[in-house]
Amino acid sequence: MPRLTEADHDRICAGEHPLLVIREDRGLTIEELAARTGFTSAWLSLVEQRKRHPTEEQRCAIAAALDCNQLDLERPSFGCSFDIAGLDEDEIIARGE
Repeated sequence: MPRLTEADHDRICAGEHPLLVIREDRGLTIEELAARTGFTSAWLSLVEQRKRHPTEEQRCAIAAALDCNQLDLERPSFGCSFDIAGLDEDEIIARGE
């Protein structure tokens, strides 16, 4: 199971969704991930945009398709410091601050 790189971790800490970062790290298009998971590319795109939130079962299926730990698909709670100045309330909530 490939581990997250420091660059991946930095992207996630900067606010990118872990699903997007890991998918791109694996060299997969959203359509390829959709084919592997059975989910639509439109739904996966909404997840990457934080407009949809997968259930535990859905996260498990995505993690299996990406060969990663299910917890990797969630924003890490360690080592990230977010600058929330200038963000609106919805962005702060989406980032978990």
